[in-house]
Amino acid sequence: MLERDSTLDKYRILQPIAAGGMGVVYKAEHIHLRRLVAIKVLLPNYALDERTRARFAQEAYVQGQLSHPNIVEVTDFIHIGDVLAFVMRFVDGPSLEQVLQTESGPWPLDKVLQVLRPVVEGVAYAHARGVVHRDLKPANVLLDATIQASMLGTPRITDFGLAKVLATTGGVTRTGSMLGTVPYMAPEQFAGRSDIDARADVFALSMMFRRMLTGALPVDPNNMIAVTEVYTGRGPLSDPDDWGVELPHPLAQVLRRAASIDPSGRPTTAAAFLRAMEARTEETTDWQEWNQKTAAEAFRRGQVQAVNGRTEEAARWFATAVALAPEVEAYQVELGRVAPVVQAKEGQDQEANPPVRTEPDAGGKRVEMEPARIDRRETVSEFDRSAATVMGAIALCILLLPFIISISLFIAN
Repeated sequence: MLERDSTLDKYRILQPIAAGGMGVVYKAEHIHLRRLVAIKVLLPNYALDERTRARFAQEAYVQGQLSHPNIVEVTDFIHIGDVLAFVMRFVDGPSLEQVLQTESGPWPLDKVLQVLRPVVEGVAYAHARGVVHRDLKPANVLLDATIQASMLGTPRITDFGLAKVLATTGGVTRTGSMLGTVPYMAPEQFAGRSDIDARADVFALSMMFRRMLTGALPVDPNNMIAVTEVYTGRGPLSDPDDWGVELPHPLAQVLRRAASIDPSGRPTTAAAFLRAMEARTEETTDWQEWNQKTAAEAFRRGQVQAVNGRTEEAARWFATAVALAPEVEAYQVELGRVAPVVQAKEGQDQEANPPVRTEPDAGGKRVEMEPARIDRRETVSEFDRSAATVMGAIALCILLLPFIISISLFIAN
């Protein structure tokens, strides 16, 4: 254990905040910048094992390659003598597991989506980069109270200690090892299979939805007989229609598929899970209210991008908010503030082009739709209000809520 006020490289240790099987996480402060950080230190007895050191280094590397608002950022790696540690952004808030211990639920669907939709976005981002977490669970989702995206705070995924990089041919996991946490680990993980892919994370997400929506775990993790029956299909999981929760049919359908014992029955990645989850908007009838809520969400995401210095992405989100709700002056003001900055960037003449999304027409065919875009040569005073009105009318017909999906795809591009 590191002592309070001791130093590790350029960081001053403040206090231990968490302990796991192989390491301890400390709250610390950068000596010169006075910036709070979290430092995960590998326990000395594990630091002697080469395979464990390799897994620890892989965790730092994998998490360090992921830059997403809903994934805890790794900023530094320390190797001094026998001490191995990596430095992360400090998240000031509890884990989702801690919240569930005091507020077990059932939670309302809207509240569940406020927490888990950003988690799905972060997982989809990791999947797009060939990374499978393999230990998704409420304990590995921290709720950052410093940014109030919801009443609970911004969800941030952490602990990539069991993560797998799909592009690699080798690894540090032994074949036949059962890695993960019951009941969130997928059946193929429980069986010790080595061919684990993104569908294992999809299963874990379905279990998190199930727990929050029903207020209970699907199986007692301490009852290994019941656990084995569930994972072998002899004790089937309850169907979403039997949860006593009113779920939109598309969401119930994807939750049912995501919990399939056979991985071939699940969505292949979290992005597919997210798209299916967003199909719940098919049943939305108050389109004016839907437009207002969606515009507000686009505006919020634009603010986040602006704070992070991503002016072009911010402009796209603000333009979308204006198209959906041109009557809101705040959206126009923010668009007018960032548009000249985008215009001033030399050599960047390619228009922002968010990913194409589709909606069914009257004949059931998929028709390509594009969200609002901004011409960098325009200022808000030149923004075509008639075009905004047309875009608002088009948005009334959108059956999928694309904006949450788009954030991970924008970053991926």
